[in-house]
This record gives sequence, C-alpha cells and structure tokens, in this order.
Amino acid sequence: MLVFVTAAMVLFAFDQDTDSARKKSAEAWLDKAVKPAPPESNPAWTDVLAVIKKRYSSGRLPCRVFDTTRGKYFEDFVAAGAIKQGFSLETTRQEFMKATDLPAAMTITGRKRQGCVE
Repeated sequence: MLVFVTAAMVLFAFDQDTDSARKKSAEAWLDKAVKPAPPESNPAWTDVLAVIKKRYSSGRLPCRVFDTTRGKYFEDFVAAGAIKQGFSLETTRQEFMKATDLPAAMTITGRKRQGCVE
C-alpha cells in the first residue's frame, strides 16, 4: 500500500512538472507571437532565397523545403503586416506564393518547376 501511494505521488509530481513545462512553452510562444520582431530586423525574401540556394548547391534544392520555407516566411513576416493593413490573409497568401514561386517550364510530362527537385 505504501509503495502504491509513493508511486502515485511520484507520477503526480512528474505530471505537474510536464504540465508546468508545457505552460511555460505556451507562454514563450505567445510572447513571441504577440511581440513580433521589428520590421527592420526581418530578412527580405530575396535574402532568404539566397541563403537557401547557397545551402543547397545548384539543382539539389528539394521542392518541399522551398515550399515549407516560403510558408514559414509568410507566416512569420508577411501575414502580420497584411492583417495590420486590413488585407485579406488568404488573398495575400495566394499573391505571395505566386510572386515567390520558382519558374516553371513545359516538358514532355507536363509543367515542371525549375530550380528544385521533387
């Protein structure tokens, strides 16, 4: 019986530590989301693209990495400005994705993006 009570106390304490860590993580995330970085410290998309191209030598950039990076850039830097100026978030997203997409060319198998590999 004593062993059972001790085990229950240890599990309860572990659960409280995990809950506390999750709450601290949520608070840190919210603080960052509420107070975005000042615009002058935000990298330009062209700078991010240059780093991506440098990191992945020519012809080796996975399309998935490129698309994920564009989405993250939009969420972190573009979306807040669009909302602040009263623009539609979805329309702004579509325009940003269209403007930053890689060029495409027609091939025998259909339209293919240039600059990344599937």
